[in-house]
Amino acid sequence: MQNSPALLSVRRGANDSGVHEDFMVGSDQLDIDGELADGTREPLFRQGNWIFST
Repeated sequence: MQNSPALLSVRRGANDSGVHEDFMVGSDQLDIDGELADGTREPLFRQGNWIFST
């Protein structure tokens, strides 16, 4: 499978499943917000770190 086009998405952080898709995210330059039903935004990810605790 060396140099196979099938490997390209894996190298970008994706995998393939009949049930779901996963994507790995992360960068010290990445911010992610969720948008609520009323249009307000809730920060989820700042500078490569999740900002909520479980």
